[in-house]
Amino acid sequence: MSLVVSTEDLDTLVKKWVLLDRQLKMIHEKTKEWREAKAQIVEKLSKQIEIHKLSEIETSEGKIRLMEKKEYTPLTYGFLETSLQKMIDDNEKVQQIISQLKKNREIKITKELVWK
Repeated sequence: MSLVVSTEDLDTLVKKWVLLDRQLKMIHEKTKEWREAKAQIVEKLSKQIEIHKLSEIETSEGKIRLMEKKEYTPLTYGFLETSLQKMIDDNEKVQQIISQLKKNREIKITKELVWK
């Protein structure tokens, strides 16, 4: 299927894409800054909550509680290989399994515009 686009339409689309791409980059950078600032505050606030043995802090927005949560590390080939080596004595078999897993991963192909 061929899409015929006039030069004017193409120029307009490119300008819109450039504008949106720049805006998204700025938002991404700002979000990164906010996350880092929030992480610093969380660290300081957590220490204060623990020092003062507070169960919660009441705010006009609601209550804040310090809770623990489990975060699992990503499932990597290195982790799988190490785990399999603990269960299977045959290193060659472990390598075959890892190779098979790598070969049979689902591949998703998408199109993306990039700056050059």
